[in-house]
Amino acid sequence: MVVLPVVWALLNGCSSAEDDFPYVQFNALNEALTICIGDDPACTPTPSLALQSTNGSTEVGTATVDPPSGPVGTVHQIEVDVLDAWQETVALVQVKVTGERGEQSWDLRQDSADHGNWLVGIESLGDPQESRQDTATLLLWEWIDATTTTTTTTETP
Repeated sequence: MVVLPVVWALLNGCSSAEDDFPYVQFNALNEALTICIGDDPACTPTPSLALQSTNGSTEVGTATVDPPSGPVGTVHQIEVDVLDAWQETVALVQVKVTGERGEQSWDLRQDSADHGNWLVGIESLGDPQESRQDTATLLLWEWIDATTTTTTTTETP
């Protein structure tokens, strides 16, 4: 029957969005800054954070938000400084902001002279009297070269 080989070929020829994203996360999961919007007394901002390697054994950089709180309409500068030893490893930095208004992601812009410095300005949107807490999760990505493969050869006597 022809249908099975065609279906198999189609399934094997398709790739998922994950397959098309040639990066692997370089920092620990769920590293986040807290940004306070409005004047919510229960909100405590996190103005800076030490970023760790995936298993938390090594510091790989720092993240800051300035200002860490403000009314709706404030532009919050999120900056990541990757330590010198890891500057050439980190190929992409993103921030994913989640809160009562949903979720949105931004790519940070790498500085042309300092490859470890990444920055983005994000304006808080909402009603002028609104108060809330947003979480800005930092994602540092290492590029994976899909065209490079490693082979090991063993000589036999």
